[in-house]
Amino acid sequence: MLRNKTVLKYFILFLILCFANILGAFSANITDIKKEQEALNFLQEEDLANLVLFSEYDMDYDRHLYYNPVAREIVRKIDNAETLVKQSNISVAYYDFKHLIDQMPQNDFYFMTIAYKLSEIGFFSLAHSAMMKVRDKELWGQHIDFIRENCFPADRSKITEEVFFAGLLADILYSNLTDESIAQLQKKDSALMDCDYAKYISAYAYYADKNYDKALSQINKAISENPQNIFYKKLKAEILNDSGKEKATISLINQLSRTDILFTDIQREIDKIKYYSLSQTEQDEIRQKYYLSYYFYLNKDYQRAINELKILIMKGETSHAPELLGRLYEVTNKSSEAKKLYTKQISKNKKSYFAHNGLGDIYLSERKYAEALSEYKLAHKYNKNDLETLVALAVVYDKLNDKKNSMKYADKLLRKYPLNYKGLYIASKFRNDEGHLNLKKSISQNPLYASGWLDLAEQALSANDLVSAEEYINASAYITKNDPRYFYYKSLLNTQKKDYNTAFSDIVRAKTLYKEKMSYKEQDEQL
Repeated sequence: MLRNKTVLKYFILFLILCFANILGAFSANITDIKKEQEALNFLQEEDLANLVLFSEYDMDYDRHLYYNPVAREIVRKIDNAETLVKQSNISVAYYDFKHLIDQMPQNDFYFMTIAYKLSEIGFFSLAHSAMMKVRDKELWGQHIDFIRENCFPADRSKITEEVFFAGLLADILYSNLTDESIAQLQKKDSALMDCDYAKYISAYAYYADKNYDKALSQINKAISENPQNIFYKKLKAEILNDSGKEKATISLINQLSRTDILFTDIQREIDKIKYYSLSQTEQDEIRQKYYLSYYFYLNKDYQRAINELKILIMKGETSHAPELLGRLYEVTNKSSEAKKLYTKQISKNKKSYFAHNGLGDIYLSERKYAEALSEYKLAHKYNKNDLETLVALAVVYDKLNDKKNSMKYADKLLRKYPLNYKGLYIASKFRNDEGHLNLKKSISQNPLYASGWLDLAEQALSANDLVSAEEYINASAYITKNDPRYFYYKSLLNTQKKDYNTAFSDIVRAKTLYKEKMSYKEQDEQL
């Protein structure tokens, strides 16, 4: 017994010494952490080449968020509540979402993400609660207005009615209980059934049951009472398309395209309907296949799209297929294939602006700025109004330290496209007097560009506002993946919070990712 106690005593002493050594090592490593951070301080500024190459349609979300426990927990709770909706466990889902909104750490980005999801599910009172929690109305005001004006029903329902309707929608979407849903609606009193949202649910049930005439009748009634609702119009487009009225579908989609849709996911879904309808109505086989390829691209079925486009090019289609195929090669990290494609396209048509622009993008990613400039200038020569070329010219001139020409194209970009997030982001870098204002405008136009949030984090850290810095860094965590700049700022934040262990892990991660990124680019250049 005595021997066991002695062994235990020495074991505890050993653990204490180990722990003390670890603490001492990390205390000594604060200097090393700052040294590592200083070696990567070029990450303070966004590489504007990333802005040129960024497309919100093609971005990947990091749903695992292994390196950010706060953001990971928020996303886990959102996913769990959404799973409950899909299982038609609606009452529990409602209160789980409510608890999340009430208890979640302040973060406007996540409140708005939740608000959008809830408006799609049909929990409008909770979406309203989430939006009421948003503090930065300057940044999020137009998004709040968009949801209220374009996603909410005209008639406000009680919570019990919301839960009822959301349950029916879930039954229709995930359990195919169309007959049962229609029967339940018909049992309700006429006052409830007169609201526009009830007509929308009824239209969805008939649509899922392939009773397109009744579905169209119900959705038309809903739209007549709430003509701004984007979900109603999207459903009508789906009904028209599936009932073989593709021309009417395209006409409706063209009307929708005049709406300033702020949410990429909604815009992508509408574009899917558009290109599928075009593929069904087009008589010319070549164009029909191109529209279908674009539909596959929007569905992120990249290999299928690539295969179709290659066949089109073999058949002589050079107007549209090479442009989309080049984009797909770049999205799937096949820049050497893209370069061959663009070079071949230019040999056939030297005025092919998209091929010059695509080559410019490849040279820019390879840091061959003079070659990139030559291609962008040719692209601009053959298409003076192309937005992406103007962005690229402003950036590549900046890379070549030609500030005069960089400002010239940045100003032209803002004059021509005053609400484009890329132009506003460039202006935030070039115009010191309006930098912060333009940065917020840029994020407001596109909250999915992660570097905008990291720039706000930098400003907050400079002001020693750790609460705001953490909010912005946690927002960027949702929309970035393997970005060294994100881990760099996370390391700076954790250093100021005196969480040196995590700060060190973050800066090592930033360094590793940056080296991998540079190594990958060098390998790609050699191919």
